[in-house]
Parts: sequence; C-alpha cells; structure tokens
Amino acid sequence: MAIKGVVFDFDGVIVDTPKIYFQTMGNFLERHGLKLSREGLSRLISFSFKQEFEFLKEKYGLGIDFEEFKKETLLESRKMMEKDLSLTSGAKELLLGLSKNGFGVGLASNNNRSVVEWAINRLGVKKYFDSVVCVDSVEKPKPAPDIYLKNAELLSLSPSECAGIEDSVVGCQAVKNAGFYCIGLQNGFTDSKLLCADFLVESLSELSAEKVKPLGSGGK
Repeated sequence: MAIKGVVFDFDGVIVDTPKIYFQTMGNFLERHGLKLSREGLSRLISFSFKQEFEFLKEKYGLGIDFEEFKKETLLESRKMMEKDLSLTSGAKELLLGLSKNGFGVGLASNNNRSVVEWAINRLGVKKYFDSVVCVDSVEKPKPAPDIYLKNAELLSLSPSECAGIEDSVVGCQAVKNAGFYCIGLQNGFTDSKLLCADFLVESLSELSAEKVKPLGSGGK
C-alpha cells in the first residue's frame, strides 16, 4: 500500500534541538550534583518530561518536585532556542514537497505542545502540518503508539498508509507499535544499530514525496 501520510517527530527530526538538550540537561544535572554520560543523556532525549523526571528521581534520587524540574529545564532550553533554534537539514524542503504532492503531514512529539507550537511558528513551518499531537494530548507517551495513532486519525488515514520519521529508539518503537512504516534518521545522537526502523537515512535531504510514496509496499 502506498504511503499517503508522513508524521514527523519534533526534537532532532524537524528541529535541531538535541545539541541544546544535551547542554541544558547536562547543566541541570550538574547543578543538582548528578553527572550522566553521553549515552545516559541520549537515553533521556526521547523521554517526555514526566518520564525524564521519574527516571532521574528513581535512579539517582533527584531531590526536587516535578513542577520545579519542568520549569528549570524548560526555561534554560527556551533561552537557548531563542538564540540557536534551527530546522534540520532538508526539513523545510521535504515538508513543502509532501504538502504540494497531497500527502497528509503530521507531527508527533513527546515534548509539550506549548514548546512545539512556539517552535514551528517561530520557524515558519506550522502551515505545513495537518495534525500536531504532543504528549499532553494523549494518555501514554512514546513508546506507546498513542501519539502516532492520534495523528493517523486526524489525517483520516489508516496506520498502514502512514510513515513515521524518528531519530530515537523510543520513537521508532512508537512508530512500529502504531503499525506505521518507520523511517529512522541517523543524526549522530542515537546508535543507529538500535533503531528498529524499516529504512534508514542520514538526512531528510535524502527523502522526497516521490521516494516516500512507494515505501509502504516495500520500495526504497
């Protein structure tokens, strides 16, 4: 079955935020006497804020409440994003091409809607999205399929007609759990060998409407 809809992850796929995340989360942890390896930070990068908080509290005994954690991390991230936020390579061209060729285009994020909406407005790409579903709009975050299934519903497509683009293990699991075709983006922050993707690319520049459409039937 041909692909008729493409749903993008936000952090690391649409916007080049992982480098900002690594710095802000590293700074936050150091302020609270914690230090994680790059591998540990990579694991956190695809979590929702609630998942991050629960993981850090359980594993490292983080001694602050959730609202304080969210406020402190979001505030520093927003300050950095106001200076350094940018689209990933090829993102705008792919969004434009998909939109022009009649694809349904969605966004699926474990981030909060306020952050996502602010970013896509600021970068001028909100107009390309037919659906935007964030962690605060569903019962369960990735790797549960909820965020992707809600996008399919809003796009009026079946999961088998959709492809999801993710750059993390947790994200790819969510795509596959939803029954979507999975495109894995190797952006240097996640070991690509761990991605359960059907198809791997190193940049969104490698994709186009013409290349995406036949993927659901096994084409590449």
